[in-house]
Amino acid sequence: MKQKIGVVILAAGNSSRLGTPKQLQLFRGKNLLQHSIDCCTSQQINSRVIVLGANLQSIIPKINTDPSEIVFNKKWEEGMGESLSFAIKEILKKEDDLAHILVCLSDQPFISTELIQQLIDKHLQEKNCITLCNYANIEGVPAIFNRAVFNELMELKGDKGAKAIIDKYDTSSIPFPLGKIDIDTPEDLNSLKGYE
Repeated sequence: MKQKIGVVILAAGNSSRLGTPKQLQLFRGKNLLQHSIDCCTSQQINSRVIVLGANLQSIIPKINTDPSEIVFNKKWEEGMGESLSFAIKEILKKEDDLAHILVCLSDQPFISTELIQQLIDKHLQEKNCITLCNYANIEGVPAIFNRAVFNELMELKGDKGAKAIIDKYDTSSIPFPLGKIDIDTPEDLNSLKGYE
């Protein structure tokens, strides 16, 4: 039987260090959030939820979300853990029999459809609870979690991400060297010009 996979894209932050919505920064002719959405188009993905918060009204007109669903996290200021918890709850409301949930951010310009497919394939093959991307000597997002950890993800609060959960379980990973590049500051944005 096919195992259903959902994807949540976390894009609720207010980009305080950048000073302008990072979700809408252009790279290679496309804004970063749209790039993340477009990378999560594997035929194995059954549903997609995009979590917005700050700058909602300026972001929505600039993205094509079909067939994704946008959800608004009114507690976005509480941080990443709150947004991830909210995202898991929202996608399970939409489709409660998901076996796996893939988590992506909106500020990693070098994710690709190929990387996402590789991550899914590795996860389904290895059958560990969590499969992550490996870069700069850390393991992080994009990451895919199986149903065994959904409840723990839904209990996250504040700005604490999923690291404490990840550390409890056997994990798999795939290499993603350029995953270390994300956009938080004007300097990060400026450094992207060398990759155009």
